[in-house]
Amino acid sequence: NVAGWVSIIVFDKTGTLTKGKPELVYFEHLENSSQAILSIIVSMQNSSNHPLAYAIKKKAREKNVPLLS
Repeated sequence: NVAGWVSIIVFDKTGTLTKGKPELVYFEHLENSSQAILSIIVSMQNSSNHPLAYAIKKKAREKNVPLLS
């Protein structure tokens, strides 16, 4: 029984495993305004229905990030 030898398990999908959906927890851009960069990213993802796009759009709404045309 190999399971008896395992002491640590690491998952690369934190949030997806525990909540069933991805979540953008923190975003920072080191050279430009994080809000300006997030505005560009959320504007590009605005029409997407991908789960990662939803996570980006949710964080942008929480931070009142404006959409670009």
